[in-house]
Amino acid sequence: MRARGWGWVAVLVAALLTAGCSGQSPHDAHQAAPKLVRTAADRTACAEVQRVFLHLAVLSGHWDRERQPFDRTTAAAFNPLNHELRDQARTASTRQLRVAIERNADALGALTEAMDTHRAGQVRSALSETRRAYAALPACAHSSDAQLRAATRSQSTGSAR
Repeated sequence: MRARGWGWVAVLVAALLTAGCSGQSPHDAHQAAPKLVRTAADRTACAEVQRVFLHLAVLSGHWDRERQPFDRTTAAAFNPLNHELRDQARTASTRQLRVAIERNADALGALTEAMDTHRAGQVRSALSETRRAYAALPACAHSSDAQLRAATRSQSTGSAR
């Protein structure tokens, strides 16, 4: 299946919003997990992680991971987002939230590196890890379907966010 339109992140986010791996919604899965968001700093970090993933969804909208898995422009655009996630991890006050955000930064960094080094197997593996890492984030870091549509619509019409 080729990612089009919103890109693989947007498709992933939309899928996570509707069903988890075990048939649970992501919200239900996060309710069962230890509370990762406890402070105002954690809520701010979550909001910023959500913003990074919305930006990632827009950027990945032009990436055809099957036909151009090693697209240098896309990899170059992903790299700063990896660093933004690391910055947000440092602002979280809850250790578990920092770890969850760092895991996403690591996964995105591994994807960028795999794209840069032209390793198809590693691109597939890194994509899988980005999905698992994203699923481990608390619900406040996930973007809604409406937010994704708005972000990709503004990108396709050329308006700035």
